[in-house]
Amino acid sequence: MEIYRSDLENAFNTFLSGDAEERGTRRSILSSLPLYTITDDLLKTILEKNHISDADEKKITKHMKSLKTLTEKILENNTIIDEVPSLSADEFEKYPMTLSLSGIFFEKDVFYTYEDYLKHCNLIQTYADNHPNYTVEFSEAHTFRNIQIMMHEGKWAMVSKGKAPAIHFVIRHPKLCSAIEHFIPLV
Repeated sequence: MEIYRSDLENAFNTFLSGDAEERGTRRSILSSLPLYTITDDLLKTILEKNHISDADEKKITKHMKSLKTLTEKILENNTIIDEVPSLSADEFEKYPMTLSLSGIFFEKDVFYTYEDYLKHCNLIQTYADNHPNYTVEFSEAHTFRNIQIMMHEGKWAMVSKGKAPAIHFVIRHPKLCSAIEHFIPLV
């Protein structure tokens, strides 16, 4: 298992870039929405509502663009299946969603409004409609609110904690990877 904390951000990005070259299906169980499906305008709106500094806005926007490039590379010859949370207004009120920024080990929570969350959900569906190798599944099972599980089937599974301090565990043990790949979230 590899463990990535903020001091290993460059190594983490190198791992992700190298893996984008590898064939295979990627599947994720996400507690937030995938950043590579958002538009520049919606991201800017969310960042402004959260009073994010210009320097942090540049860092987050650069991260989003990097994820878009990486995802497009994967989708050229592979499939990605994302399971994302489908939240009612009441659920969202109890557990507001934040942008998924653990990839840059961002220390602040950047919250969606419910309206922006719904806009991003629509953008995800549009992204799926425009990318035949991408599938989104909206799930009402919300086992985790701060944990993302990503898998490159048969190769590795990654468990990531999103809120500060962000940390990513990349697991390569075949039996443990298989158990994670066959995980069924509890409701």
